Amino acid sequence: MMKVYFSSNKMEKKLNKAKAEFGERKGKTLLIRYDELCAAKNLKDLYGLKQLNLHPLIGEDSGSYAITTIEPFRMIITPYNEDGAPISDQPEDITSIMITNLDINYH
Repeated sequence: MMKVYFSSNKMEKKLNKAKAEFGERKGKTLLIRYDELCAAKNLKDLYGLKQLNLHPLIGEDSGSYAITTIEPFRMIITPYNEDGAPISDQPEDITSIMITNLDINYH
């Protein structure tokens, strides 16, 4: 089971109130995506879930990944180690992530 952290308490509260914050449809999808993240063993497992459209980001966001919520919106996740240890770039070794954005349209 993957460990999932939030970049801020405010973001965690937003997810806990997702339907009120984002509307019924998007809020429900965000909660489903969170459950899918938590249920995965590692980042590699997420690549098998086609509905996520998981893909690495480039440029200034290199090292992070995007997950589709409702087109054209994405949730941004970043591999994370609570203890500050180096993070592997191998998806099967990434078992802890941080959600850094719940609702972004970067297109």
